[in-house]
Amino acid sequence: MVAKVWIYSLGWGILGLCVALALPRRAEGLETMLRSQVEQRLAAQGLGGFEVRMDGQATTLAYRDDGFGQTAASGESARDRMLRAVAVARGVTGGLPESQIYGSLLMGPVTRVRMDEGSVDLMQARLDGAATQTAVTEQVLQAAEDCTDRVTAAVADRRLQFISGSAELTGDSQAILIDIYNTIQTCPQNLALSVEGYTDNVGQDNDNMKLSTARAEAAAFALIDLGLAQASVSSRGYGAQNPIADNTSEDGRARNRRVDFILRPRDEPEGP
Repeated sequence: MVAKVWIYSLGWGILGLCVALALPRRAEGLETMLRSQVEQRLAAQGLGGFEVRMDGQATTLAYRDDGFGQTAASGESARDRMLRAVAVARGVTGGLPESQIYGSLLMGPVTRVRMDEGSVDLMQARLDGAATQTAVTEQVLQAAEDCTDRVTAAVADRRLQFISGSAELTGDSQAILIDIYNTIQTCPQNLALSVEGYTDNVGQDNDNMKLSTARAEAAAFALIDLGLAQASVSSRGYGAQNPIADNTSEDGRARNRRVDFILRPRDEPEGP
């Protein structure tokens, strides 16, 4: 009788050991399956950029570092987007049938979906910072456009005059440059001046490029001599590119032989 009890006990012990050994593997497999399902459902709803953590009956959602772009593009606050993701995750995990097989690991439907509050706060801080930077950038761009318009108005219909085929300033060019200088002095200091030279289409492209570059440099140096900081002034020639008039007429060619003065935010790429 004792032997029989011992055999039964041994059998149950072995069975219990087998279950204990198998349980973590089955639990791990269940967590992997749930995580995959949640991630797929989130992706299908356009809610990428979340990390899904499984811990028994609990699912925790956290923002990943690479989820900023998708979150910013959504136009939602970090919390509102997280709440949508939580609702989607609950729709996946809450549909599991009740089961006792996993003991304390899984006693019923997985309905405890939580959010990582720290990741929500961090994401919102990043969103707020980006919004502030965007607003500042828009203000600077508007200021640059306004100042460029004022410089253009100060020049009016006048054009810088050069000795034909050279970069030597003549005529009332100095008066024009003084008006440009005085106008730029009223602009915000976070703007930089780009002096851009152009020619008509007569002559060789290479010669026109050299001439337009030399004339832009001459105008830029003249403004620096008047008092503009050298670090805030740049110059570039574009030859016959970007004509503003028809090169088939003398009047059109004269209009294309010009020097433009463009105010831009510092570090913005230059271009015609």
